[in-house]
Amino acid sequence: MDKKGAAVIILGAVLAATVTVVILSVLSANDNIIADSAPVGNSTGTMNAISGSDDSPDDAGKDSDPGLADVVMPTKSSRPGCELADRCYIPSEISIDAGESVSWLNDDAAFHSVTSGTYGDPTLLFDSGYMDPEDLFTYTFEEPGVYSYYCTLHEWMVGTVIVN
Repeated sequence: MDKKGAAVIILGAVLAATVTVVILSVLSANDNIIADSAPVGNSTGTMNAISGSDDSPDDAGKDSDPGLADVVMPTKSSRPGCELADRCYIPSEISIDAGESVSWLNDDAAFHSVTSGTYGDPTLLFDSGYMDPEDLFTYTFEEPGVYSYYCTLHEWMVGTVIVN
């Protein structure tokens, strides 16, 4: 092997090692990023970042574990088409007893909301406001009835709470 061939092999190995180190450094740095959301809420419900704490009665017994959310807005629900498979809010219909709470978790990378009523016709009963990724919103339903809700940002996202 001549000097040029050896130099090309060595240079290729150095470049490959450098690229690997850069990629691993970027991945490692991204693992340490923590999205921070300020708590948001209104007079009828509460919302907080998953990493935050909330002492409201609506969240009694719930400790920020995404597995404790009753309804989840899954990844890619911000894209049209989730309604075709009934997967914009999972589950899209939930039944509870009067006086119980429902918690919604935004498990998507996009902003979402949980707003009572239908798109273009909100009922003003509850409104999460814009929910950042990993935000949790909880509302307590005091009266029996059928309550429709939707996302103000994605009109195809709809759900129903049935209160017995």
